[in-house]
Amino acid sequence: MATNWPNSVQTFTNPTSGSALNSPSHADQHATVNDTVEALQNYAGLVLVKSVSIGSGVSSVTVTDAFDARYDSNRIVIDIDQSSSDGAFRLQLGSTTTGYYGGHYGYRWTGVAYSDIQNNGSQPSIGASGGGRGGFTVIDINDAHKTDLTAWHGTWTYRRISSGLGAFGFCGGIVDNSTSYTSFTLAVDSTTMTGGTIRVYGYNNG
Repeated sequence: MATNWPNSVQTFTNPTSGSALNSPSHADQHATVNDTVEALQNYAGLVLVKSVSIGSGVSSVTVTDAFDARYDSNRIVIDIDQSSSDGAFRLQLGSTTTGYYGGHYGYRWTGVAYSDIQNNGSQPSIGASGGGRGGFTVIDINDAHKTDLTAWHGTWTYRRISSGLGAFGFCGGIVDNSTSYTSFTLAVDSTTMTGGTIRVYGYNNG
């Protein structure tokens, strides 16, 4: 019996301790499980590549082995528990410190709009964190490992603990080179981070 996945959820007949090898068929069970595992490898959407814990009172975190040839696109999920004050999240790919175009636009919950832009600069902002609380950013990054232009886009939000105020917005940009990257660094402006996790996923190419 072949697998039904991804067209429908595969079900299995579990043998009991007294089941004969042909009821259910031992060979059929193995074939179905093998086919299902192969289908998962081909069709599963996001695959966890790396998970890094954020330490206490740090101003930056470098994530190594984040990008490789298995994935043309990756998703980075940043969840910071606490920051000592308001500050922007900034992205650096590998050791590249120039040639970035991008940044973030946002709206405070009071309705005030603001932006943080890099035009052929360094470490563009990809979000922000609020004093006493943390911040959240989710970005998709394309072709980081290829010797080609690397681009990213995503969304972010944060909340301050003191006033309950915060902001939300979106980010995007490119780094104008053809460097192949395997790592990135998340840094924060004029503050430190404590607790939380940075996770990197790969979009399965199928």
